[in-house]
This record gives sequence, structure tokens and C-alpha cells, in this order.
Amino acid sequence: MQKITNANIKRPLSLTILGWIIIGSNIFSLIFSLGLILSGKWWLLGDLAFNLLIGFGILKGKNWVRRLYLISLPIAYLLWWQRVFHLGLRAMIIGGLITVAFNAATVYFLYRPPASVFFKRNSVQVTGRARRR
Repeated sequence: MQKITNANIKRPLSLTILGWIIIGSNIFSLIFSLGLILSGKWWLLGDLAFNLLIGFGILKGKNWVRRLYLISLPIAYLLWWQRVFHLGLRAMIIGGLITVAFNAATVYFLYRPPASVFFKRNSVQVTGRARRR
């Protein structure tokens, strides 16, 4: 029988891919948003920094990142709908639907059982014997 310890728990591949997608897309967004940021839209830096925090938190296995991501989704959607209705940009709806699909997949992967074990490894000491099947 193999003893399960914190050292035995590896990050699931889905979380590695998810973390790097979030980090990469935000670096890409930063590069293409520099003009907007320099023209006075400084709040974009906060948004990008928040998302980088989420991406690196996923890679590091910080359990609070899952809750923070889940809490931030309704706020992000309210802000997005406010922009759609205020600016009347129908094209934003297609991007929004893609974002909803990505966020749904993100929540799914963050709360799958292997991910839960990975995230909780720092907060709860995992000990015991592995089951044989």
C-alpha cells in the first residue's frame, strides 16, 4: 500500500492548461491594450492584474483562488451587461457567449474531484492509505 501525502499530489493537467491560458491571454491583452491604458483607461491594468493573480494562483494551487474566481464572475457579468446595454454593441454578445462558455468550463475544471484534492492539499493534511481497486 502506498501512503498518500502532500508530496504525492500532482497538479492535474487541466489546471496547468487552464492557468497558462489565463496568464497567456492576459499578457496578450496587455500588449494590445497598451494604447487604451496610456490614453487613461487605467482600470484595465487592475483587471489584467486580477486575472494574472487568478492564473498564477491556479498554478500554485491556492484554494482561495477558486472562491475568488467564483465570486468575481457575477460582478464581471454585471459590468459586461452594463457595457452592452450602455454602448449598444451587439458584437460584444458573441464575445460574451464565448466568455460564458470559457468561464463555465473553468468552474467545472476548478471544482472537479482531482482539482479539489490538489487545491486542498495545503489547507488539509492528506494522510491515510490508498485504496486498491
